[in-house]
Amino acid sequence: MFFDHNVGTHGGGVPPPPPSPPMMGGTPPPTVLHGGHQRQGSYPPQGSSNPWGPSSAGADGSNAGGGGAGGFHDSIMIRMAMQQGIKAIEEGQSTVWRVIPVADARKRFRVTNEYVRSKLGWLLFPFTRNFSRRTFSISEDGRDDQYCDPADDVAAPDLYIPCVALLSFICLATFAKGFRQHDVPPEWIAEATSWSLFLVASQVLVAKLVFYLLSIPAPHVLDLTAVFGYIFFAASFVACGSLFGLPRVAYWAVTIAFGASYAFFVFGTLSELVHRGKTAHRFSIPVLALSAAQVLLLLLIAARL
Repeated sequence: MFFDHNVGTHGGGVPPPPPSPPMMGGTPPPTVLHGGHQRQGSYPPQGSSNPWGPSSAGADGSNAGGGGAGGFHDSIMIRMAMQQGIKAIEEGQSTVWRVIPVADARKRFRVTNEYVRSKLGWLLFPFTRNFSRRTFSISEDGRDDQYCDPADDVAAPDLYIPCVALLSFICLATFAKGFRQHDVPPEWIAEATSWSLFLVASQVLVAKLVFYLLSIPAPHVLDLTAVFGYIFFAASFVACGSLFGLPRVAYWAVTIAFGASYAFFVFGTLSELVHRGKTAHRFSIPVLALSAAQVLLLLLIAARL
């Protein structure tokens, strides 16, 4: 008679029953070992993970609540850093507003269509213009007179026309140079912009230094920037002459003509800003020198085109 080698161990030829699954909330069943022996113990066995119990990392409460005390201190440090950053930004903005006269610049950008048309006529033919500025009194005795804004006085320097003239000159000069060489590299625009800004900034610094050394009341830095920035209006016409390929004689004749017109305009405007109704010989010499230098600067611009 043939018997299986695993049968008969439990008697009656019946195989051992499979272990019952664990019951939630009840006593864990005994573990059936090989050979039918049973061992009481906890489920799951030692060394295995319990999917229904708490994790070992949070059993002692050290990591509960997002890191415990460490997370609380981190949030305090973040809030302190944000407060310090906001305070630094506010202080930086106040410093910028003190250094850059935003209110004064805004007044010089406030122009009208009538002002722009009249100012362009002054720049083209300034020889018959009256550069006397209009004033208004801010006190009852009439001692504290202030100049009117460009919107109310065509003789007042503005920043709108110089900015537009600067952009026009950069475009025309770059296109004229690229038209001759059949190529317009992007660095030409950056070079023309930086060189133009340096030209105006250097003139403002030289004028302020000259007025300081001669003990002459210097005009506002924005007024000087506007006066010396009008050169790009004349330079735009010179760039057009270079673009259209004027003959050399005609090209330099146009440059000298616009240079003389612009120099006369600078002399009239600076004289009014510096003199303020006064007559003094020491005022006229530096103003005349700064005005004559505009012809040389325009010739330098024409040579670079």
